[in-house]
Amino acid sequence: MPHVQLLRRSGRTTTVEFDSGQLMRCTHEFAQRARLAVGQPIEEVLLNRLRLSAGNDLAVSEAQRYARRGRHNRQQIAARLVQDGLDRRDVFDALDRLCADGELDDHALAHQIARRELQKLIRRQDEIDHRQIRRQQIRRLIMRGFSASDATDAVNDALAQLPKES
Repeated sequence: MPHVQLLRRSGRTTTVEFDSGQLMRCTHEFAQRARLAVGQPIEEVLLNRLRLSAGNDLAVSEAQRYARRGRHNRQQIAARLVQDGLDRRDVFDALDRLCADGELDDHALAHQIARRELQKLIRRQDEIDHRQIRRQQIRRLIMRGFSASDATDAVNDALAQLPKES
């Protein structure tokens, strides 16, 4: 039966090290809810359940953190979380949950980014070639991982909202 050897907190996450050398990353809140303590013995069955729950909880927490920043779309968040070592299944389950709850909306984010970028371009240029800017901005959004339809809709809407030239 493994025992908790070390609880190491770093920001919002806690790394739990067991005497068997195994590690488990979880949110600090998860470690508190599970009442994990140094020296605590944990049965293998419970440890496997804790790992499953901890991974899902951590994926949701980290995905929410990125989504709240309002700069990353679903694809970018997934790539970052998988790169950070989170399980792909946990990551995509967490992202599905955030999308269903309305916390992550690629369509709205694409619109926000398109408006902001076009406003910057207008301030810098006297004459605007709308066709060139339209293509350029759509391409930029697609390269950031937005779907072609979200990118096109966002840029078209943002261009329609620009002040008309006199």
